[in-house]
Amino acid sequence: MANKNNLNENGFYKLIKRLWLTAGRTDLAVLILLFLAVDTALAYPLLKNKLFAFIPLGEAGLLTWLKTYGPGNLPHTAWFYGLMVGLILLGTNTFVCSTTRVWALLNPSSRKKGWFLKLGPHITHYAVLVMVLGYLGSYTLAQALPGRALVPGGPALKLPQKLGTMSVTIEDPIVYNGTRLEFFDTWFLDPGFVLVFKDQNGTETRAKVAYNKPAHYAGYNFYLADFYPKNAGGGMGSYRTVQLTIRKDPAATIYLVGILIFAFGLILYLLDLYQTRATTGKNREKP
Repeated sequence: MANKNNLNENGFYKLIKRLWLTAGRTDLAVLILLFLAVDTALAYPLLKNKLFAFIPLGEAGLLTWLKTYGPGNLPHTAWFYGLMVGLILLGTNTFVCSTTRVWALLNPSSRKKGWFLKLGPHITHYAVLVMVLGYLGSYTLAQALPGRALVPGGPALKLPQKLGTMSVTIEDPIVYNGTRLEFFDTWFLDPGFVLVFKDQNGTETRAKVAYNKPAHYAGYNFYLADFYPKNAGGGMGSYRTVQLTIRKDPAATIYLVGILIFAFGLILYLLDLYQTRATTGKNREKP
């Protein structure tokens, strides 16, 4: 009975090992990349005709989209499901391949001088996986509040979830007054929008918002989506509107951590490259 159990355990171990090695094969990675290339190539003409089907991804979130807009426009969104499957397979392949090599480098019996620096490429691979997980978390865990259109100097809007109120003012806008690009004369380089938040106790918090410079308040990010008019002499005169996108993204920290891990792995790779070239140069100098 004991021998039979040992045989079963050995057979199970061999099966797991075979699956692990198969999942990390380089030729499998090539096939997955070919599949992704074909899938994204097919996506281009489909996106041109049904781009609106993907717009709710940023508002409704990935899980809701997969249950509603995705199946509702399946002939034009099927490639996206294929993309997710391909990325999952590629991520698994990358993790298994990198882990196998890292385990070999960590093995005391096979360590060589400078082995720690050899971890650099594998650390960058892990970092990419962490960043992808962060973006996936953003689409699945992020909370989006209804978009807001505000009038600078106008009435404050009440924010949901007892966050207080929000209004917008204009402070120190920057206008283009150059002569090289006459078309952009009087256009706003920086509209100077400042969001003014007031909590239930009347405490005021001010935060500037611009393109690629979101404001942060109570764990939410306030992004400038658009504004009108675009120039100081716009046809709308002094009447201005500011359109905001409001999101709370707890997964943002994950891909920021991934960026730091990637930078660390890149440093190790560059140090290893420098060390290798220095060693090669010394060997060439020897008679």
